[in-house]
Amino acid sequence: MSHDGSTDSKVHIKKIAYSSIDDGTLIKVYSTSPLEYSTYKLSDPTRIAVEIPNVVLDFEPRRSEINDTTVSHVSVVAFPEIDSVRLELELYKETPFRIIQKKGRLEILVTEGSAPSTTPLDFSETKERQGDNSTPQLEASYENKSRQELIEDLKILRAKLAEEREKIINFELENNLLRQQASEAQKQFDETISFAETLQARVVFMEKQLSNIQTRLLGDEGPAESDKVFSQTPIAGPDDPETAIRNMISAWLLAWNGEDVKNYANYYSSDFKFGYMNKKEWIADKAIKFKRPGIPEIKIEEIEISVISGKSARAKFQQIYSSRNFNSRGLKTLSLTKESGQWKILDENWSRPDN
Repeated sequence: MSHDGSTDSKVHIKKIAYSSIDDGTLIKVYSTSPLEYSTYKLSDPTRIAVEIPNVVLDFEPRRSEINDTTVSHVSVVAFPEIDSVRLELELYKETPFRIIQKKGRLEILVTEGSAPSTTPLDFSETKERQGDNSTPQLEASYENKSRQELIEDLKILRAKLAEEREKIINFELENNLLRQQASEAQKQFDETISFAETLQARVVFMEKQLSNIQTRLLGDEGPAESDKVFSQTPIAGPDDPETAIRNMISAWLLAWNGEDVKNYANYYSSDFKFGYMNKKEWIADKAIKFKRPGIPEIKIEEIEISVISGKSARAKFQQIYSSRNFNSRGLKTLSLTKESGQWKILDENWSRPDN
């Protein structure tokens, strides 16, 4: 590919090649103009990263195996949206390196251990010039520089590296802030949707209850569905314990269907136990379940009341439970106790029909 500097203002990386030398590995980056760069080290695996901004590649980026004594792989990663390229040298261990800017190319010298003679690897799939196959030498101008000049060069490189690191940190901070804002917005959206679904379900339930009340008032269709459970027993006096228990179960079922946790809790004894849970833990667990989207529909059939004493009774009935995610039918048994003149649930048990 040819490049005309008058029409193409971007620096092009033409190819990347490597050679083994006596004291390490030499990576060569050939370009149409001198390159700007910054370097840093990465771990897992140990890598030297060279960031080269304002460039484009003249070949497809890829990861190639070097398998030298110091460098195992070289990866070329392109970021065309920002005209940037990153060169990563994967090392077998922490190893010193030096970068030298030469005319027409950037050289990365990794120096530790000795390397066998290796056929040069050319990333651009073109051969190196004949003169490049000999053992590379360090730039004479660098060798002849004074110690003070090298220190000044090192200071400049460190300043550039610090600037690039600050840019990366600021970029990460901005990204983290945006991700946090997006996460909070999504959470608020999900909560709004859940609340709207719960309200909608409650409206449907209240409309159904209103329809049942209207039906009973008009007398068109007989007793409402929620009253059918109790219509089989004759009405007894206000002091009749069986009637009081049936009324309590009716109100308990209404609070459960409406997911009214405050009223639901009123029908449980302060001594209530269910497995390892006491009343407080049981109601807390129900409160969490009541907050889930959708309202369940619970019906009971074939209710049987057994009054054991003036303060003790038992109720058995078929319970049909239906919700968005769960449906069941089984035998529910409530152990009841009388507290402050009111019948309350002391214990409850559910079993499948075949148990």
